[in-house]
Amino acid sequence: MAIHPYHNQGDIQLRSLDMIILMADSWRLVRSSTFFASLFDLPPPSSNTSSYPKDLLGLIDPIDLDYHSDVIDLFLNLVNVSKPPIPSCAFRQTLDLLELCDKYDVDKNIESLVRDRLLMQIEDCQWQLLIWSGKRHDIPMAREALRRMSPQSFMAQNAYESS
Repeated sequence: MAIHPYHNQGDIQLRSLDMIILMADSWRLVRSSTFFASLFDLPPPSSNTSSYPKDLLGLIDPIDLDYHSDVIDLFLNLVNVSKPPIPSCAFRQTLDLLELCDKYDVDKNIESLVRDRLLMQIEDCQWQLLIWSGKRHDIPMAREALRRMSPQSFMAQNAYESS
């Protein structure tokens, strides 16, 4: 098991599918996700510190997240700044990041940035997005994928994995 080269400080350990430990500040996770807020159920840290005392959370085992470290890294990059930018990542990572946001009930402003990134990327990926949206019952995203399809998108040679 390795520690992430950048996210290597914090009072909470997140373990990725690829067995990388990413450290995070619990208060930042609490601010950005109702899942983490209910998981920790702790009062905010005092105003002169940015994290909880080590002895309070030191006994907590790493939290396993069903995502690769590159996706968790993107998530932590979004929650660790006051004005998160639209993430810069590949289509597959964006899909995974949006799933993470949905699964852990991440702040709607952050989720909206990830959705915006996904919409920027669907020019050649309408079928992938439509199938992904259908599996998640994400009607607005499925509609957007359909809206962006051209008549050529429905031709067999262009269809997503048509064989």
